[in-house]
Amino acid sequence: MKSAMQRKKDMHSSLAVSALLTLALMGCNAPAQTSKTPAAPIVLREPTAVRVVSTTSGALGTRRSVSGTLEAVIDSQIAAQTAGQVTNVLRREGDNVKAGDLIVQLDDTGLRQSLRDAQLQLQSAQINLSTSQSRKPETIGSSQSSLTSAQLSVQRAQRSYDSTRTLFKAGGISQIDLDTAAANLAQAQATLTQAQGSVSQAERSNTENIALLRVAVSQAQNRIAQTERSLSQTRIRAPFAGQIAELSTEVGEFVNAGAKVLRLVDLSSLRAKFAVPSSDADSLLNGAGLVITAGGVRLEGRVQRIAQVAGSNRLVPLYGRFVGGQNLKALTAGSSVAVAYGLKLATGVIVPTGALQTDSGQNFVYIVKDGKAVRRDVNILGESSGKSAVSGIVGGNSVIFPVPGSLQSGEVIAVVSATPSSSGGSK
Repeated sequence: MKSAMQRKKDMHSSLAVSALLTLALMGCNAPAQTSKTPAAPIVLREPTAVRVVSTTSGALGTRRSVSGTLEAVIDSQIAAQTAGQVTNVLRREGDNVKAGDLIVQLDDTGLRQSLRDAQLQLQSAQINLSTSQSRKPETIGSSQSSLTSAQLSVQRAQRSYDSTRTLFKAGGISQIDLDTAAANLAQAQATLTQAQGSVSQAERSNTENIALLRVAVSQAQNRIAQTERSLSQTRIRAPFAGQIAELSTEVGEFVNAGAKVLRLVDLSSLRAKFAVPSSDADSLLNGAGLVITAGGVRLEGRVQRIAQVAGSNRLVPLYGRFVGGQNLKALTAGSSVAVAYGLKLATGVIVPTGALQTDSGQNFVYIVKDGKAVRRDVNILGESSGKSAVSGIVGGNSVIFPVPGSLQSGEVIAVVSATPSSSGGSK
């Protein structure tokens, strides 16, 4: 069945043929005169001027943005390890610190005095030990001399006794002389035993005394180490490089051991926490690119999936980790951020959404074929930012856009301009 436009064209053609025949007959019968005005010429319709877009096949994507919050994986509460009054606060909230930086100083006057006392005690114990060790040879030497003398006395008494007994047997001396020699030998032996005991006692005494003095030195050293440890605890330092998120004390305040003094976050472990609909989460795999805007600064990030299912609000919680090499010092844990991510909506032939027409619920576009506008039915696979991914045509087709209101399929057209190939949206 012919369209209304085609019928209209056929009617125009018939009228034109009739007009030409009438003019021919009039020319044959008219008298030879030229005073009459000639009939107006018949003007045929010109081809409809259109613009076209060259299509391409590809993925249609879109970008979406959600709000999030910065948080640190390493977020530490730093407490005082000893009690004391705050005498100095060297850093403030928001300051970036290095590992070991001094942040809060507690009063250490008493501990410094205790350290000096312990150091003096150590010096005294070391002197006593050194003195005792230097006297040991002298003390033992004196006892050893007495022992040597006693040994010689025993030897002399033994020889005297042996000689006296020989004479007594020969009848040369009396019993009294023999008894006297025996008593002298016994006395010398007793003196030797006493000397041996003195040497043993001297050695034992010196050993025990030196051991006790060494214990005193060790105790003094332990006291110094303990005092130095307590003294170091009055200096509250950053255990790692990061940013001071909270500071809970001021100069003049008294803090107890175990009381929270500050909160420190590791900037290198900062990440953005955000949530997306489950339909979006299916496309956001680990490592997918993100743009995280914090404090007006755009930073590059990557998706880090923790949870795989939607929460009570039907949103899937995700994290965005920052790509290395970026300056994060201006960021603050707990601050709000905007997280932008790309999604792939569909894969098909990309056309301007405005090129789509509808007839009885069926979507179609006009393509250019053999100098005419030809209708092609299409299915819409996805739409975003004025572009649609469709099926039903192939990439490289020239689609008419914008579409003239009176355009009909099969109508002769003239392409006046062409737009470069349309591409998909952001992924």
